[in-house]
Amino acid sequence: MEALIAIIGFTGLFFLAIVPVYIINGFVIAKLWLWFIVPIGLEPIGMAQAIGIGIIISMLTKQHVPSDKNESKWWMPFVRMYLSPFMALFVGWIVTWFI
Repeated sequence: MEALIAIIGFTGLFFLAIVPVYIINGFVIAKLWLWFIVPIGLEPIGMAQAIGIGIIISMLTKQHVPSDKNESKWWMPFVRMYLSPFMALFVGWIVTWFI
């Protein structure tokens, strides 16, 4: 019984950590689409479409980051997952200055 509770707890924690990443990625994709794709003539996309595009891209591209044996901080992959979309948004924002 304790093993089942642990599995359910781990699964819930996993979804609490991963689902916001998909939402953040969707927001960033929608914003970058608005900045760079809409001006060339395509229609804007919504959050659901952007999340779907993000899922498709992550399925089609290799996303594995090899673990560093010297890195003892278990939380660093989560920091990378959450910061990467914001870094892309920041770089995209800077690029919009030159359009």
